[in-house]
Amino acid sequence: MNVIIKFEFKKFLRNKKNIIVIALFALCISAFLFLSNTLDNTLCDSEAVYVELRIDQHKKNISNLNIMLIENPDLYDSITESIKLCEEFIRIMRNMSAHIQNNERLLLLADKIEYNNLNIEHLKNPNIVSGVNIEELEEENIFLEYLAERKLEEINEQASIKADNAMVLILGDPAIIIAITTVLMCSDVMASEFDNKTSYVLFSQPIKKRKIFFGKFIAVTILITLFFALFFIFLYIVLTVIKGGLQFQYPYIYFNGGSGALTPAITVILLSFVLIYLLTIFIISLTFLVSSVFKTTVAVVSVTTLVTFLFYLMSSNGLLGKAAHLSPFSYLNVTSVINGEAAELFNNINVCFLNGVIVLIISILILLSAGIYIFEKNTGNI
Repeated sequence: MNVIIKFEFKKFLRNKKNIIVIALFALCISAFLFLSNTLDNTLCDSEAVYVELRIDQHKKNISNLNIMLIENPDLYDSITESIKLCEEFIRIMRNMSAHIQNNERLLLLADKIEYNNLNIEHLKNPNIVSGVNIEELEEENIFLEYLAERKLEEINEQASIKADNAMVLILGDPAIIIAITTVLMCSDVMASEFDNKTSYVLFSQPIKKRKIFFGKFIAVTILITLFFALFFIFLYIVLTVIKGGLQFQYPYIYFNGGSGALTPAITVILLSFVLIYLLTIFIISLTFLVSSVFKTTVAVVSVTTLVTFLFYLMSSNGLLGKAAHLSPFSYLNVTSVINGEAAELFNNINVCFLNGVIVLIISILILLSAGIYIFEKNTGNI
C-alpha cells in the first residue's frame, strides 16, 4: 500500500489539471473576499450616514417640541424633559460621528452602549409607544459590553475580512467551492486508470484490490488536506498583515442544539474546521464511490458535482425539513450550522455541530464500504 500512496503523491503533484483547479479555487476565494471587503467599506460608510441622519431627526424633534411648548405651556415639564433627552441623544451621536470619522472603534463602543442605555431608560416610560424592542437593545448591550471589557473592536461579521472573521465567512456559503474543488481534484484518481488503459496493468498485480482502493483514498485525502491547510494558513497570515486579525476572544454565537451562546472566536473557528475537514473526506468518499460505478473522469466529475450541487441547493433552501439533520449535505454551510441559522432554516434544532460530526462519520463509513464493494465487483474480471 505504501508504494501505491507514494505513486499517487507523484501522480497528483505532476497533474497539470490540479494546478489549474488550485488556481481557480484561489481566484474564487479572492473574488469573494474582495466583494466582502467592498461590502464592509460600504457598511462602514452607511453607518456614518445613518448617525448624521439620526442627528438631523433629533434636531427636527427639538424644533417640533419647541413649537408644542409655545402652544401648550401647561405641558412645560414633560416637553422640556423630552427636549433635554433629544439634546442628550444628539451629544452622544456627535461623539459617535467623530469616533467613526477618526476610526476610534473602542470609543465608538462606549458611545453605542451609552446610547442604548439612554434609549432603554426612555422606553421604560409607560407613556412611550415605540417600535424599538427593549429586549433587543439589552441583548445588544450585553454583546457590546463583552467587547468593551476585553478591548475588542466591533466588526461587521457579515462582511469584515479581518483574518479570523474571514475564516468564518469562507466556511459559510463559499464552502460549496471547497466541495467542488475537492471533487475536481480527486475525480480522476481512480477513473484515470480506466481512461488511460492502465487499469489492466495495475489491477493484474498481486495486490488486493481493496488495498489499491484504500491506498489511493489515503493518498488523495492527505494531499487535499495538506493543500487546504496550507492555503488557509497562508491566507490567514496575509489577511492579518493587510487587514489585521481579531483577538481570539471575539464572541461568536455557537448553537449547541438547544440554545445559542457567545463563544470565543478560537473555539468557533476550530469547530468549523473540524466540520469542513469531515465534509472534505465525505466528498472524497462520495467521489470514490462514483468512480467505482462510472469508469470515466468526465462521468465522475459530472455525477458527483451534480449530486453535491443539487443537495446543496435543497439544503440552502431548507427543503429537507425535519430530516435535515440526517443528511450530510445539510452541513455544507458550516458557519450557519455553528451559529444556528441552519437549524432555524430547517426548523430543526438537531442540525448542529455534534450531530454533523456523527452523521458525516457514519456517511463516510457507508460510502467507503459501498465503494470498496462495488470496486471489487467491477474489477473482478481484470
